[in-house]
Amino acid sequence: MPATRSSQDAATPASTDTNSTAFDTTLGPKIPNSLKLVALLFWAGLIAAFWIYALQQEVSPVVQLANLIGALQTGWLGPLILFMVYLLRPFVQLPVTLLTLLCGFLYGAVGGYLFTTVAILASSLVIYALGMLASTSAHQLSERSLVKRLLANSFETVLTARLLFVPGDIINYMCGLLRVNVRPFLVASLIGGAPGALMVVLVGASIEGDFEARSISLRPAYLVGSLLLLITSLGLSQWLRKRRGFEPDDVQPTQDSA
Repeated sequence: MPATRSSQDAATPASTDTNSTAFDTTLGPKIPNSLKLVALLFWAGLIAAFWIYALQQEVSPVVQLANLIGALQTGWLGPLILFMVYLLRPFVQLPVTLLTLLCGFLYGAVGGYLFTTVAILASSLVIYALGMLASTSAHQLSERSLVKRLLANSFETVLTARLLFVPGDIINYMCGLLRVNVRPFLVASLIGGAPGALMVVLVGASIEGDFEARSISLRPAYLVGSLLLLITSLGLSQWLRKRRGFEPDDVQPTQDSA
């Protein structure tokens, strides 16, 4: 007599063969080595072009960098360019932390946080869409804890993953791959990503001054606020790991069993 499955088990894909369902790569988007090489060449070419342009203008690279920062701070074109960089970030291997730090410096604590929040959510939707377009189906995924959690309770899992600082692109890609409802995905990302984003924005906003004149100073209050957020986030992260049983192995690669 066949055993009946509970409603929770029914929500997860069935697995009949461990070898056939093992996911032997990272759970995030698969980036070919050729694309990584293109990204490396892109950044090398961009830095070289910037340096050559500065020399042709007969100004130091520091002065040219100060001019670029000034252009990003004024008008509507600067923020638009920075927003587009956020969208292209996953394809050029640009750390989101670096962009968030820059936003804090350019637009201050409040403006930087608001801009960063919108830009990060838009960037997460890009990876989410890539997951939806991937050829891998949910039935080809391994019976990993992260997959089970996303299928059972997407909002809580995404929220917890953001608070635990699980690499964002992994969560974004998996949610798209599993066709997680986009509304709870975005809301959980907004709430769970807020402490980390604000923490980095405050560090960027703490830097003030003129790079060209080399008169840079720091705002201690912002640095203290960022440090307090870091300590609180680390404490919350440890508490969540113990309470929810969310371990780093949930997002680590698995090996096919013989």
